[in-house]
Amino acid sequence: MKTLDLKQAAEFLHLHPNTVQERAKAGLIPAAKPGKLWVFLEDDLAAYLRGLYGGEKTGGEPCQSTRLVIP
Repeated sequence: MKTLDLKQAAEFLHLHPNTVQERAKAGLIPAAKPGKLWVFLEDDLAAYLRGLYGGEKTGGEPCQSTRLVIP
C-alpha cells in the first residue's frame, strides 16, 4: 500500500495542494494527519476519484463554472 504526502496527493488528483488540504480537513478526501503532515493512501484516492465518476459533484461544493452549490 503506497502512501502519498500532500503534494503527491495533489498531483495524483490533479488539484492544487491547498484544495486537497481543505477537502481533507472537511473530510471530503480520505486522509490522516498522524502528526503535522497529511498522509494519503493511493488506493483511497483512487476510490475517491471513482466515486466522482458520472460527473456529479458531492459535498456541497460550488460548481466552478456557475458557483452554484450542488448538494
